[in-house]
Amino acid sequence: MEQTNYMTGKAAKDLDDVKKLYHQNVIMKPGPKRTLRPCDEFLLVCMRLRLGLLQDHLADIFHVSKTTISRVINTWVNFLYDHAKSLIPW
Repeated sequence: MEQTNYMTGKAAKDLDDVKKLYHQNVIMKPGPKRTLRPCDEFLLVCMRLRLGLLQDHLADIFHVSKTTISRVINTWVNFLYDHAKSLIPW
């Protein structure tokens, strides 16, 4: 009997292949290279949400542009929404 993943409808073996590709650091992705590590991006977003630091200040702290700060915040907030929306029943 083949196990399936109900979220995507893909077979479990196919899903494992996708997970392996997602976590590889050497995979060539389109677009510019990341200037911050994912853990630094997450820290940046937590600082913005918890402390209310301005984007200018965060850009100075992490030595990146304000545009990068804005993109990182938007990306992470959307990611967190997608993964946490089922935790809050409205």
